[in-house]
Amino acid sequence: MEQGVADIGIAGLDIIMEEPKEVYELLDLKNIGRCKMVVAGKPDKLEDYKILHFTKIATKYVNIAKKFFDKKDVSIKILKLNGSLEIAPLIGLSDYIVDITQTGRTLKENGLVVMEEIFDSYAKILCNKVAFKLKKHDILKLMDVLSDKV
Repeated sequence: MEQGVADIGIAGLDIIMEEPKEVYELLDLKNIGRCKMVVAGKPDKLEDYKILHFTKIATKYVNIAKKFFDKKDVSIKILKLNGSLEIAPLIGLSDYIVDITQTGRTLKENGLVVMEEIFDSYAKILCNKVAFKLKKHDILKLMDVLSDKV
């Protein structure tokens, strides 16, 4: 969208925070795509998590994980994975994972628990900056209609 392929689009806050783009965020759709970005791991690692100095993290959200642990002044080694991250702590690839969860069911099925919530994620309507300048009237009219629906 940033390159002009689309005028308007929808993306989750998790994607927006992981890969910031030069677009306008027009509307929060807080009831659509609700989930949480979390740090999760095996239950026996909960006490270790409270006193972290260094840890291994498996995630596809590399930038989010780096920023989060930098703020906590915790050194991390990141293993970038896609797919079923939940297996990483189970087979010793990482101590924890950073991932999104909606119900926590997949974490529970893999014997993991949430160590800490990072932020709530939900859908947002985004707009290409050039399209907004050229089609501002139509886009704002659409946002008015949509904001009454959500």
